[in-house]
Order: sequence, then C-alpha cells, then structure tokens
Amino acid sequence: HVVDTLLLPQNKYGDRIARGGDAQNLNREEVVKPDDPSMTLAYGEFPLSSFDSLLDLGLEYAKNGQTIEEDSSSPFTLVDLGSGCGRLALYAGLSRPSHWNVHGIEISKLLHDVGVEALKIG
Repeated sequence: HVVDTLLLPQNKYGDRIARGGDAQNLNREEVVKPDDPSMTLAYGEFPLSSFDSLLDLGLEYAKNGQTIEEDSSSPFTLVDLGSGCGRLALYAGLSRPSHWNVHGIEISKLLHDVGVEALKIG
C-alpha cells in the first residue's frame, strides 16, 4: 500500500520509533519504568491488515448493520486521537475515501511534523 511503501515506508520505521522516543523526552541510556508519566505518550505502529478489519467493523457498526458495499450519502467521521505520524489516518483516508472523513490529532510536534512531510510526498 502507498502508505507503507511511499508516504511512511517500513524501512523508516526505526526512525519513526526514535522520533516517538524523542517526543516522550526519553533518555535512551536509562531504563524507563512502566509507571513513568512519559509512557502515556508511547509511540508504536499498528498493522495495517488488522486496521482494515477495524475500519470495516466500524463502518458496519456506523451503518447500523448495512453492508460496507452499500453507498452512504455522506462519509462518517473517524478521529485518531494520538495519531503519531498519521500513518493510520492517512491509510484510512486513502483506502476508504468515500466512507471516512478522517482527522488525526497529535500533541507531539515532532510526530506531527513527520505526518506533514508524508502529506507533502503524496
């Protein structure tokens, strides 16, 4: 898919994880305890194949049991809170543009900027 191959390529995953650590102000030389407040801002990436299933289930739920193939008069709103680099928001918007009006919200400027750069590529 264009998200994993062009916009936010898998070979740059380590860079995005490092950027997430920077956004958390983590010192890579220190052990972080699970109750550390910075852990509430943890960055990770969800598999797109699993996300496909969630998007389809969400559409079926939003359409009150209608199949996802049925046309909708307007797209549903999907909000990704803590969207990180915007990978899932980009994927949802690109893979199902007629079904979802997608918004990604990220408090870390470092991660948000990665998403903005991905938008410039696309």
